[in-house]
Amino acid sequence: MASKNQQPETVNKAAPKLFNIEELKDKKKTPAPIFSGMCAALGWKPGKMVTEEDYDAAVGKFSGSPIGKKVK
Repeated sequence: MASKNQQPETVNKAAPKLFNIEELKDKKKTPAPIFSGMCAALGWKPGKMVTEEDYDAAVGKFSGSPIGKKVK
């Protein structure tokens, strides 16, 4: 029979690295109109922290979306 004092195994996962969206805009040289439109469409406010992968995906979705359509 298993002991009641056993601790569950912990998984050693590193937290994803977050970046300020303005920092990523500069790093990735995202044009201001794309950045502003993306932030407006997604409801991102100044200072939002995201992963680099999420930022890249958001730019890709926004850049490929038709004008007048909502970005999901």
